[in-house]
Amino acid sequence: MLPADWDYDWTGGCLCGDCRYKFEGKPPYSGYCHCDMCKKATGGPFAVFFQTDRAKLTWTGRAPSSYRSSPIATRGFCPTCGSPLYLQYDGDSIIRLTVGSFDRPERITPQGHYGAESRLQWADCGKGLPEEETQVLAPRHRNICPTNESGFDDRRSGMRGVHPRKMIC
Repeated sequence: MLPADWDYDWTGGCLCGDCRYKFEGKPPYSGYCHCDMCKKATGGPFAVFFQTDRAKLTWTGRAPSSYRSSPIATRGFCPTCGSPLYLQYDGDSIIRLTVGSFDRPERITPQGHYGAESRLQWADCGKGLPEEETQVLAPRHRNICPTNESGFDDRRSGMRGVHPRKMIC
């Protein structure tokens, strides 16, 4: 793990190399997300994101395309190879980049789990880290993707009927 008080150069990008990014700063917060939407968006058993201030991030290659995955967030991906690159909440200055897109993922140490109730039993990672269940309408915590009690129905994105206790990112 890197010393928390040092500034570093951070770089990453997609599989084909078209979309590249960089930013400078202290080691960013990183965590696992086990929500169903993140599983679908990344094609994995969970997502691992690291956070940085959007204003510090520069796209040095082609800008990614984006998809509105819920009423409150978009996800970025490479339009050429399809690699998932980020999750961005509307009106939030923090962007959550996928750890798998990072050039040196070994420099990142996840610090917690979100969506613990959706964690697959065999997803045995990050033992002992703090765990948080998906919360409904919890705007105090920007790591949370709120839903309403009736679920989610966005016919434009084709996403309907998500259980209200499942996270919508």
